[in-house]
Amino acid sequence: MLLHNCQLSINSVKVKLNGGSSWTYSFLSGYLEKPIYTKLDKNLCLNIKYKIQMMDAQLRKHKVLSQIDAFAQIDYSLVSSPAVFKSHINLDLKGTVYPAGNHTDPPFVPAPFALSNQGDSMLYLGVSSYFLKSASLAYYRAGAFNITVSKEIALSYITACPVLLKLMATSPPAVSLNADRCILHITGRVEVFAVLPNSATQFIFTGNLTATTRANLTITKQKLIISLLLKRLQFSLLQSSLGFSEQMSLVENFLSYALRSTVIPVINDKLGKGFPLLNLAHTTLAGPVIKIN
Repeated sequence: MLLHNCQLSINSVKVKLNGGSSWTYSFLSGYLEKPIYTKLDKNLCLNIKYKIQMMDAQLRKHKVLSQIDAFAQIDYSLVSSPAVFKSHINLDLKGTVYPAGNHTDPPFVPAPFALSNQGDSMLYLGVSSYFLKSASLAYYRAGAFNITVSKEIALSYITACPVLLKLMATSPPAVSLNADRCILHITGRVEVFAVLPNSATQFIFTGNLTATTRANLTITKQKLIISLLLKRLQFSLLQSSLGFSEQMSLVENFLSYALRSTVIPVINDKLGKGFPLLNLAHTTLAGPVIKIN
């Protein structure tokens, strides 16, 4: 950021001292007006130039790439020069999430969007659906949605043994933003095994599932935290070693419980590290409010 020009014209400076109408106050007021006028006239443009140079230095040191966790990184590079207006400055940032070490751009492009102009907050940060979709794709490519959990959940109508559950995402979770809601649809394949007393595993069944989850968004310590809550589950059986196709409601109940108690907490633990938000000039967010459009 560069200062091209600064022009200053001061018509007059009036100093008023609280304390009465004594001739002493009148004398001091007149004595102070001239040096204040001179200081403003000579130094205000210099100070503005200095502040802009400081802001430029902060932008030059802006950390472009931030590590989220072992799975992903986020690119906050500027995609255009800062746009300076009378009352505010707009910074257009990339906001793309990549798998760690793989910076291949997603096969979709961001749509332009505008920020609210309410003017009752000092900072507005817009996070687009592109940001969330790129995060979904990055974690999918990094294998974060492939989860294996062993749980002491007994399928009493099938086996009394502990259960080993493998969930493999077959596509990146689809993200949809509605009024005050963020929904993630997770599509994958699930395999369930019985863990025998000798630690060997015995295949029970496999099938396709679609889980609809609501994403709760919060901001804590300069990070956007996403946590999932299971809302609905659809399951279709592909293969079974025990032939319980007539007991599908029991299977769906088991999977729903397993997802809520084991799989979703594992995903939330991975997402719990949070997405680091833009931090310019040591800005600290106070009283952040999230609104989904």
